[in-house]
Amino acid sequence: MRKSFIICYALLLSLYLLQSCVSYQHLYYVSPLNGKNNGYVAMPLVKDSIKKATYAHINFATGYTSSSFNSESSSLGVSSGGSYSFDKYLSLETGLYQTRKMKNFQAYYGANFCFGNYVQSITTNTNKTFSTVGLMGGINYVIKKRGFEWRGLGLEFSSNKEFGNYLDFRKNTNDSLATVLIKNPNYTTLGLSTEIISYTNYGSVGAKLSFGGILEKEYNNARTNDFNTNYKKKDFYYSTFTLSHTKKKVTEYLQLNKGIQTAGVKFGVVYRL
Repeated sequence: MRKSFIICYALLLSLYLLQSCVSYQHLYYVSPLNGKNNGYVAMPLVKDSIKKATYAHINFATGYTSSSFNSESSSLGVSSGGSYSFDKYLSLETGLYQTRKMKNFQAYYGANFCFGNYVQSITTNTNKTFSTVGLMGGINYVIKKRGFEWRGLGLEFSSNKEFGNYLDFRKNTNDSLATVLIKNPNYTTLGLSTEIISYTNYGSVGAKLSFGGILEKEYNNARTNDFNTNYKKKDFYYSTFTLSHTKKKVTEYLQLNKGIQTAGVKFGVVYRL
Protein backbone atom coordinates (compact mmCIF):
# COMPACT_ATOMS: atom_id res chain seq x y z
CA MET A 1 0.00 0.00 0.00
CA ARG A 2 2.81 2.36 0.96
CA LYS A 3 4.68 1.50 -2.22
CA SER A 4 1.60 2.27 -4.34
CA PHE A 5 1.21 5.61 -2.55
CA ILE A 6 4.83 6.53 -3.26
CA ILE A 7 4.46 5.61 -6.95
CA CYS A 8 1.27 7.70 -7.27
CA TYR A 9 2.91 10.64 -5.51
CA ALA A 10 5.93 10.41 -7.81
CA LEU A 11 3.68 10.38 -10.88
CA LEU A 12 1.72 13.39 -9.66
CA LEU A 13 4.93 15.28 -8.88
CA SER A 14 6.28 14.46 -12.36
CA LEU A 15 3.09 15.71 -13.97
CA TYR A 16 3.30 18.93 -11.94
CA LEU A 17 6.92 19.53 -12.95
CA LEU A 18 6.08 18.88 -16.60
CA GLN A 19 3.05 21.16 -16.40
CA SER A 20 5.20 23.97 -14.99
CA CYS A 21 7.54 23.74 -17.98
CA VAL A 22 4.87 23.74 -20.67
CA SER A 23 5.27 26.14 -23.59
CA TYR A 24 2.47 26.80 -26.04
CA GLN A 25 1.83 28.38 -29.40
CA HIS A 26 -1.37 29.84 -30.82
CA LEU A 27 -0.71 29.96 -34.57
CA TYR A 28 -3.53 31.64 -36.48
CA TYR A 29 -2.62 31.59 -40.17
CA VAL A 30 -5.55 33.45 -41.70
CA SER A 31 -6.09 36.52 -43.86
CA PRO A 32 -3.60 39.32 -43.14
CA LEU A 33 -6.69 41.56 -42.89
CA ASN A 34 -7.93 39.61 -39.86
CA GLY A 35 -9.31 41.99 -37.23
CA LYS A 36 -9.42 44.95 -39.59
CA ASN A 37 -11.94 46.61 -41.83
CA ASN A 38 -11.44 49.66 -44.04
CA GLY A 39 -9.43 52.65 -42.97
CA TYR A 40 -11.38 55.66 -41.74
CA VAL A 41 -13.86 57.09 -44.25
CA ALA A 42 -14.02 60.90 -44.08
CA MET A 43 -17.19 62.53 -45.42
CA PRO A 44 -18.56 66.07 -45.77
CA LEU A 45 -20.46 67.29 -42.73
CA VAL A 46 -24.25 67.43 -42.81
CA LYS A 47 -24.12 71.20 -42.42
CA ASP A 48 -21.91 71.52 -45.54
CA SER A 49 -23.52 72.30 -48.89
CA ILE A 50 -21.47 69.59 -50.62
CA LYS A 51 -23.71 66.81 -51.94
CA LYS A 52 -21.04 64.71 -53.64
CA ALA A 53 -17.29 64.43 -53.05
CA THR A 54 -14.33 62.26 -54.07
CA TYR A 55 -11.52 61.31 -51.68
CA ALA A 56 -8.08 59.73 -51.89
CA HIS A 57 -6.69 57.98 -48.82
CA ILE A 58 -3.54 56.26 -47.59
CA ASN A 59 -2.80 54.52 -44.30
CA PHE A 60 -0.05 52.54 -42.60
CA ALA A 61 -0.95 49.62 -40.32
CA THR A 62 1.10 47.52 -37.94
CA GLY A 63 0.32 45.00 -35.21
CA TYR A 64 0.68 41.44 -34.01
CA THR A 65 -1.04 38.16 -34.74
CA SER A 66 -0.54 34.68 -33.27
CA SER A 67 1.29 34.24 -29.96
CA SER A 68 3.75 31.92 -28.26
CA PHE A 69 4.77 31.49 -24.63
CA ASN A 70 8.20 30.03 -23.91
CA SER A 71 8.65 28.99 -20.27
CA GLU A 72 11.94 29.26 -18.44
CA SER A 73 12.71 26.46 -15.99
CA SER A 74 14.85 26.33 -12.88
CA SER A 75 17.19 23.43 -12.14
CA LEU A 76 14.30 21.61 -10.44
CA GLY A 77 12.12 21.88 -13.55
CA VAL A 78 9.80 24.40 -11.94
CA SER A 79 8.90 27.35 -14.13
CA SER A 80 10.65 30.57 -13.15
CA GLY A 81 8.76 32.69 -15.67
CA GLY A 82 8.86 32.97 -19.42
CA SER A 83 8.49 35.23 -22.39
CA TYR A 84 5.95 35.86 -25.11
CA SER A 85 6.60 36.24 -28.81
CA PHE A 86 4.28 37.22 -31.64
CA ASP A 87 4.03 37.21 -35.41
CA LYS A 88 3.78 40.74 -36.80
CA TYR A 89 2.41 42.50 -39.85
CA LEU A 90 3.07 45.75 -41.66
CA SER A 91 0.90 47.11 -44.46
CA LEU A 92 0.31 50.16 -46.63
CA GLU A 93 -3.15 50.76 -48.07
CA THR A 94 -4.38 53.34 -50.55
CA GLY A 95 -7.49 53.92 -52.64
CA LEU A 96 -10.27 56.19 -53.86
CA TYR A 97 -13.88 56.53 -52.82
CA GLN A 98 -16.85 58.78 -53.44
CA THR A 99 -19.48 60.06 -51.02
CA ARG A 100 -23.08 61.19 -51.54
CA LYS A 101 -25.39 63.05 -49.18
CA MET A 102 -29.17 62.62 -49.25
CA LYS A 103 -30.92 64.64 -46.51
CA ASN A 104 -30.05 62.75 -43.31
CA PHE A 105 -28.20 59.92 -45.05
CA GLN A 106 -24.55 59.71 -46.09
CA ALA A 107 -23.33 56.95 -48.40
CA TYR A 108 -19.92 56.02 -49.80
CA TYR A 109 -18.36 53.47 -52.17
CA GLY A 110 -14.84 52.93 -53.45
CA ALA A 111 -11.88 50.63 -54.07
CA ASN A 112 -8.68 49.82 -52.16
CA PHE A 113 -5.26 48.35 -52.77
CA CYS A 114 -3.07 47.05 -49.94
CA PHE A 115 0.51 45.75 -49.88
CA GLY A 116 2.20 44.32 -46.80
CA ASN A 117 4.63 42.03 -45.05
CA TYR A 118 3.85 39.18 -42.63
CA VAL A 119 6.74 38.43 -40.23
CA GLN A 120 6.75 34.86 -38.88
CA SER A 121 8.69 35.51 -35.68
CA ILE A 122 7.39 32.45 -33.80
CA THR A 123 8.35 29.57 -36.10
CA THR A 124 10.70 30.24 -39.00
CA ASN A 125 11.53 33.95 -38.51
CA THR A 126 10.84 34.68 -42.18
CA ASN A 127 9.01 37.41 -44.08
CA LYS A 128 6.12 36.74 -46.42
CA THR A 129 4.56 39.42 -48.61
CA PHE A 130 0.88 39.86 -49.38
CA SER A 131 -1.33 42.19 -51.37
CA THR A 132 -5.09 42.69 -51.53
CA VAL A 133 -7.53 44.46 -53.84
CA GLY A 134 -11.04 45.20 -52.77
CA LEU A 135 -14.24 47.19 -52.74
CA MET A 136 -15.90 49.00 -49.88
CA GLY A 137 -19.16 50.79 -49.21
CA GLY A 138 -21.50 51.96 -46.51
CA ILE A 139 -24.31 54.24 -45.41
CA ASN A 140 -24.97 56.32 -42.27
CA TYR A 141 -28.04 57.88 -40.75
CA VAL A 142 -27.05 61.27 -39.33
CA ILE A 143 -28.65 63.36 -36.60
CA LYS A 144 -27.59 67.00 -36.58
CA LYS A 145 -27.31 68.83 -33.26
CA ARG A 146 -26.01 72.20 -32.21
CA GLY A 147 -22.21 72.01 -32.30
CA PHE A 148 -21.97 68.40 -33.45
CA GLU A 149 -23.51 65.66 -35.56
CA TRP A 150 -24.13 62.06 -34.62
CA ARG A 151 -23.75 59.45 -37.31
CA GLY A 152 -25.94 57.34 -35.12
CA LEU A 153 -26.12 54.12 -37.07
CA GLY A 154 -23.89 53.11 -39.92
CA LEU A 155 -23.72 49.99 -42.05
CA GLU A 156 -20.27 49.19 -43.52
CA PHE A 157 -19.13 46.57 -46.00
CA SER A 158 -15.83 45.49 -47.56
CA SER A 159 -14.73 42.67 -49.82
CA ASN A 160 -11.06 41.89 -50.52
CA LYS A 161 -9.12 39.28 -52.45
CA GLU A 162 -5.61 38.33 -51.35
CA PHE A 163 -2.48 37.54 -53.40
CA GLY A 164 1.16 36.80 -52.55
CA ASN A 165 3.43 34.25 -50.94
CA TYR A 166 1.76 34.47 -47.51
CA LEU A 167 -1.34 33.03 -49.19
CA ASP A 168 0.84 30.41 -50.95
CA PHE A 169 2.34 29.46 -47.58
CA ARG A 170 -1.12 28.87 -46.08
CA LYS A 171 -2.26 26.82 -49.06
CA ASN A 172 0.80 24.55 -48.76
CA THR A 173 0.67 24.12 -44.96
CA ASN A 174 -0.84 21.09 -43.24
CA ASP A 175 -3.92 21.95 -41.15
CA SER A 176 -2.55 20.13 -38.10
CA LEU A 177 0.48 22.45 -37.91
CA ALA A 178 -1.56 25.54 -36.94
CA THR A 179 -4.17 26.38 -34.33
CA VAL A 180 -6.36 27.80 -37.11
CA LEU A 181 -5.47 27.66 -40.80
CA ILE A 182 -7.67 29.37 -43.39
CA LYS A 183 -6.65 29.12 -47.04
CA ASN A 184 -9.47 31.14 -48.59
CA PRO A 185 -8.07 34.29 -50.32
CA ASN A 186 -11.38 36.14 -49.92
CA TYR A 187 -12.14 38.28 -46.87
CA THR A 188 -15.56 39.95 -46.73
CA THR A 189 -16.84 41.95 -43.78
CA LEU A 190 -20.19 43.40 -42.76
CA GLY A 191 -20.56 45.57 -39.69
CA LEU A 192 -22.22 48.40 -37.80
CA SER A 193 -20.76 51.69 -36.65
CA THR A 194 -21.55 54.84 -34.69
CA GLU A 195 -19.65 58.14 -34.72
CA ILE A 196 -19.80 61.58 -33.13
CA ILE A 197 -18.33 64.58 -35.00
CA SER A 198 -17.83 67.78 -33.04
CA TYR A 199 -17.46 71.17 -34.73
CA THR A 200 -14.59 73.36 -33.47
CA ASN A 201 -12.77 76.52 -34.52
CA TYR A 202 -9.90 74.30 -35.67
CA GLY A 203 -11.92 71.98 -37.86
CA SER A 204 -13.94 68.96 -36.75
CA VAL A 205 -12.92 66.10 -34.46
CA GLY A 206 -14.54 62.70 -34.32
CA ALA A 207 -14.69 59.45 -32.40
CA LYS A 208 -16.00 56.29 -34.06
CA LEU A 209 -16.74 52.74 -32.94
CA SER A 210 -17.41 49.85 -35.30
CA PHE A 211 -17.92 46.12 -34.97
CA GLY A 212 -18.57 43.41 -37.53
CA GLY A 213 -18.11 39.86 -38.69
CA ILE A 214 -16.53 37.99 -41.60
CA LEU A 215 -18.93 36.46 -44.11
CA GLU A 216 -16.76 33.62 -45.49
CA LYS A 217 -17.91 30.37 -43.90
CA GLU A 218 -14.35 29.36 -42.91
CA TYR A 219 -14.32 32.22 -40.39
CA ASN A 220 -17.54 31.09 -38.72
CA ASN A 221 -17.29 28.27 -36.18
CA ALA A 222 -13.63 27.77 -37.08
CA ARG A 223 -12.32 24.86 -35.01
CA THR A 224 -8.98 25.20 -33.25
CA ASN A 225 -6.52 22.35 -33.60
CA ASP A 226 -4.61 22.16 -30.33
CA PHE A 227 -4.99 21.18 -26.67
CA ASN A 228 -4.19 24.66 -25.33
CA THR A 229 -7.37 26.07 -26.88
CA ASN A 230 -9.47 23.02 -25.88
CA TYR A 231 -10.36 22.49 -29.56
CA LYS A 232 -12.98 25.21 -29.26
CA LYS A 233 -14.79 26.79 -32.19
CA LYS A 234 -14.35 30.51 -32.82
CA ASP A 235 -16.31 33.10 -34.77
CA PHE A 236 -13.98 35.71 -36.23
CA TYR A 237 -14.83 39.39 -35.91
CA TYR A 238 -13.31 42.84 -36.13
CA SER A 239 -13.69 45.87 -33.88
CA THR A 240 -12.22 49.35 -34.34
CA PHE A 241 -11.99 52.61 -32.45
CA THR A 242 -11.00 55.71 -34.45
CA LEU A 243 -10.07 59.27 -33.53
CA SER A 244 -10.06 61.76 -36.40
CA HIS A 245 -9.40 65.42 -37.10
CA THR A 246 -10.51 67.25 -40.25
CA LYS A 247 -9.47 70.70 -41.34
CA LYS A 248 -10.57 71.94 -44.73
CA LYS A 249 -9.81 69.11 -47.19
CA VAL A 250 -7.47 67.01 -45.02
CA THR A 251 -8.36 64.39 -42.41
CA GLU A 252 -5.81 62.66 -40.17
CA TYR A 253 -6.79 59.69 -38.05
CA LEU A 254 -5.60 57.05 -35.62
CA GLN A 255 -7.44 53.72 -35.61
CA LEU A 256 -7.12 50.85 -33.13
CA ASN A 257 -8.04 47.37 -34.45
CA LYS A 258 -8.87 44.18 -32.56
CA GLY A 259 -9.88 40.70 -33.67
CA ILE A 260 -9.37 37.03 -32.84
CA GLN A 261 -5.68 36.60 -31.90
CA THR A 262 -4.69 39.95 -33.42
CA ALA A 263 -4.48 43.63 -32.52
CA GLY A 264 -2.93 46.63 -34.20
CA VAL A 265 -3.04 50.29 -35.11
CA LYS A 266 -3.55 52.33 -38.28
CA PHE A 267 -2.29 55.83 -39.05
CA GLY A 268 -3.93 57.45 -42.07
CA VAL A 269 -4.58 60.58 -44.08
CA VAL A 270 -7.63 61.30 -46.28
CA TYR A 271 -7.73 64.12 -48.83
CA ARG A 272 -10.83 65.50 -50.54
CA LEU A 273 -10.09 65.96 -54.25
